[in-house]
Amino acid sequence: MRILYAFYLLLNCLDFVKSMYNKSLKLVMRNYTFLLDDEGWMIEGNQRFSTNVLHIPYTFNNEMSHFITGNDSLIHVNPMQGEYTDKSLWYFRSPILNADLSNYKYINFSLSCFSGISNSLNQVDHYIRICGQKAGQCSKYRIIDTFNLTKKWTTFHIPLDNKLLLWTDKFNIIIRNVSYIYILGDWTQWYETIGLDNFFIG
Repeated sequence: MRILYAFYLLLNCLDFVKSMYNKSLKLVMRNYTFLLDDEGWMIEGNQRFSTNVLHIPYTFNNEMSHFITGNDSLIHVNPMQGEYTDKSLWYFRSPILNADLSNYKYINFSLSCFSGISNSLNQVDHYIRICGQKAGQCSKYRIIDTFNLTKKWTTFHIPLDNKLLLWTDKFNIIIRNVSYIYILGDWTQWYETIGLDNFFIG
């Protein structure tokens, strides 16, 4: 009997370890440090097709280490009509998540500007979109953190609730089945190069 009981305890222990391992895998998939590669992130928004980000696999300025960058490839402004904000914005796009984020509290990530005109920013109302499974079904968060283009890194903290949304319609549906997350890269009215690092959902 003791042997059977010990075997029973061992099986329960293995099941617990397996469940914790699976949970750790899911947690890892919510965190992107870009240590080895781009981890499936893409550039999307101002061109017909998605393009690859550039993975930087080394340390820069003794502070930035292993990150991804994106570049502007299309400028759509009309100074003659007084329209200086770029109408063709590009974003960093996450890998497909297919995730329920309703139990998560926030998103953190860091941005850095390597080139761009810091005094000519686009007048945009959001800097992150969380999108569901249906096309066009996205929640947009209004800007609350200031991106300092002259600093090496700016860290953003976005609470995952509906208080900062531009609108709350269908948020509870979207947050339970998130497909992609988009982070604004096109902050300036001219060409820029932006780096992204330490994306974390907690």
